[in-house]
Amino acid sequence: MKQKQSDSTYNIVVTALYAVLIFLGISFFRIPLPSFIGAPFVHIGNALVAVGALLLGTKRGTIAAVIGLAAFDILNGYAAVAWVTVLESLIVILVIHLVYQVVLKGTPTPGHLIITGIAAAFTKVVIIFVKYTATQLMIGASLSVAITTAVSSMSATVASAILTAILVPILYPILSRIMRHKETQRHHY
Repeated sequence: MKQKQSDSTYNIVVTALYAVLIFLGISFFRIPLPSFIGAPFVHIGNALVAVGALLLGTKRGTIAAVIGLAAFDILNGYAAVAWVTVLESLIVILVIHLVYQVVLKGTPTPGHLIITGIAAAFTKVVIIFVKYTATQLMIGASLSVAITTAVSSMSATVASAILTAILVPILYPILSRIMRHKETQRHHY
């Protein structure tokens, strides 16, 4: 019983720390870009969300992503759209789960990590494109204007997606090693 309680506490702490990593990653590694829609910026948050889903598993990775992203949005003036950010991350994590766990059988080979990073990045680009297009349609723009405006506002999303595709296969092995090392240390005490 005591070991199970210790494991549960450890998992909660690791999940919370990863949520903090996502929050800090977005807070300190972001570059604002001009856009016709919103105030987008290039950041590493999407890469950290993807790596979190891979390292912590779908459930705990989702919890860390929701907490980290919502905290960032709420504390940085984006509270009104925090639910949208959370919904977007849930969709991305679902795609990561399907690609990595179901199709690639959860084996963290370099090729699988690259494929998963690209899938996460592509999914985010599609989600943002659909969101921007729908936003323009809701305010009365024609479809062609909505699509043109959406495409012209995608620079930060595309840059963040490229960063995600690059960083997932780089960060996963590093953070995986750190977590394995900490796990080994934990069982020695």
